[in-house]
Amino acid sequence: MRRIYGKIRAALMIACFFAIIAAGGCSGGEETDQSIISENVYKLGTQEVQIDLPGDFECTDQSDDSVVLSGDVGEVRIEYKEEGVSSEQFPKTEQECAALYEEIIGNMSYQIEEFRSYESEGLYYATIRYDLENEIKYLIASGNFGMEYGCQISAVLNTGNRETAEEIQNAVYNVKVFAE
Repeated sequence: MRRIYGKIRAALMIACFFAIIAAGGCSGGEETDQSIISENVYKLGTQEVQIDLPGDFECTDQSDDSVVLSGDVGEVRIEYKEEGVSSEQFPKTEQECAALYEEIIGNMSYQIEEFRSYESEGLYYATIRYDLENEIKYLIASGNFGMEYGCQISAVLNTGNRETAEEIQNAVYNVKVFAE
């Protein structure tokens, strides 16, 4: 009897797995051949990007070159850069990094809490705290670039909670990019 229940349970697990894969994809985005490979892995261009976000983030938009994940604490955008980033575009200083995200932080008062640039490895990390209408917000960003591809991640948090920012920061800084 236990063998039958074990086989039924295994069959149900396999059926659920394939149902989740078949139902994959984002709502609200344009139709595309890009897809969610598994719960935390997204296919963009010629690469797969894995990000393990805390909380209740959901894919709300996806195109050929980007994925937007939204949750109660903010939004995370992952962008595929097919040609990578040249050394002239790669942020080497805090000011160059802030300029990359001028569209988000604009001319608001901001403070760069953390910035690391590893041009030879194609990596950069930044955490910027800024004020928007007397509320503290966080912009957490990361770039991971190779010769022919790249991935840029930015998280805009609508919370000034430092613990929440650190959790998202860990997820963004530890993203994994797999090129084909």
